[in-house]
Amino acid sequence: MLAAFIRSTRHLIEPYVKPILKALLPKLDPSQDPRVRQEVLGALGELSAAASEELAEHMPILIPIIVEFLEDHSSTSRRETGLKVLGQLAQNTGHLVNILECDPRIIGILLGLVQ
Repeated sequence: MLAAFIRSTRHLIEPYVKPILKALLPKLDPSQDPRVRQEVLGALGELSAAASEELAEHMPILIPIIVEFLEDHSSTSRRETGLKVLGQLAQNTGHLVNILECDPRIIGILLGLVQ
């Protein structure tokens, strides 16, 4: 639901990006409920359209979580979320090289998903 709100109000939330990030990033902790983590990651993907530079700063935190989601063979929805957010971050931040530097396994994982 938060992702839908962010998607619908991109221009209105720009002044609130830092507080939103401050509230959402701790929810990505592995001790949190997996569904909460999935929803938060999806919301951060949507937020990247309005806050590309702010999210680019957090790539070292986000990429390992995205890789975890992509490698989760027990949940198709988690893999889909990881793939969607990876695409949103790459598109909106323009930091594809930084993404690959954070975890070079991403190319192999993506090739595995295509096969």
